Amino acid sequence: MCRRTIASFILVVVVAGCSHSSRRETFRHVLVEIQGTFTNVTFLADRPEGLVVRIIESGPGFHEYQAVLQSFVNGVPSKLVVADAEWRFASCDMISFTFPPGFAYQGTFESCVGVAQLAATIRQPDGTTLRLTLRRKVDATWPAV
Repeated sequence: MCRRTIASFILVVVVAGCSHSSRRETFRHVLVEIQGTFTNVTFLADRPEGLVVRIIESGPGFHEYQAVLQSFVNGVPSKLVVADAEWRFASCDMISFTFPPGFAYQGTFESCVGVAQLAATIRQPDGTTLRLTLRRKVDATWPAV
């Protein structure tokens, strides 16, 4: 009787182990090129409006980046500015940086870098948030004025 109980226990453990291993959890992470030019610049009455962000690897360390920024307000392009960007993985490849003083946008920029776009949130100093989608420029050209 003891042998039958042990054999039954082993059979139950093997069956339970097989049924558990047949369920596969899929982790999908697409390797995304972090570097690139992203923009939401649109032309209203032939006047560009929006933001251009270019993420560039900049340093000897792992995932060291800078963001080159330019805004277009009332059809006028800003001077290029550079911000140190921080990379981290939090369910997506996340890039964040703080806009420099005097730039048209203010606050902290956080975005998930995707194959085709950046899904960004700007947390402004007054507590409001602005959500932007910046398309990846495939040809890596800067928007023409």
